[in-house]
Amino acid sequence: MTAILSVDAARALVAGTLIRCNTSARSAALVAEALVGADAMDEPRWSPTFHHMTEFFQIEWVQRTVLVVGGALVGLLLELVVVARAHRIALKTRFKWDDLIVESVRGVPTVWLTCAGIYLALSVGTLDALLLSTMESVLTVILIGSVAIAGMRATGGAVEMLSGRAEGV
Repeated sequence: MTAILSVDAARALVAGTLIRCNTSARSAALVAEALVGADAMDEPRWSPTFHHMTEFFQIEWVQRTVLVVGGALVGLLLELVVVARAHRIALKTRFKWDDLIVESVRGVPTVWLTCAGIYLALSVGTLDALLLSTMESVLTVILIGSVAIAGMRATGGAVEMLSGRAEGV
């Protein structure tokens, strides 16, 4: 058995859910209207304007999401553009150590910038002190781990390069 909600009932349901998530009543109503939309018989009740959009981006969870996703996207962009270009340049040289360095940092910028986005997201609004300190500790461990992984890649590659020279003697 399927229950069909009216547009107003669906808006009230979405708005009530957002209010329970610590969203202001006005912002919850705007999001509910945007998500549910108007019925085909209704007049359009909400059209996105600059004021509505800026009010939407003042919601804490929206700001946090934008910062985390933005950090990850900037990291991926940096990886795809800068590190890939450095890799192509390094392949053209006869010097093998530059290839090793570029290969060892693959993936690290994405991790670092995603962590930066998470760290910035933690500064939006108020969070529980225990959650904040725990997240900062987790981010520190992730950053130290990524540096360690890059260092291990470089060390392993250096050992392979030097052992390859020793075998050829």
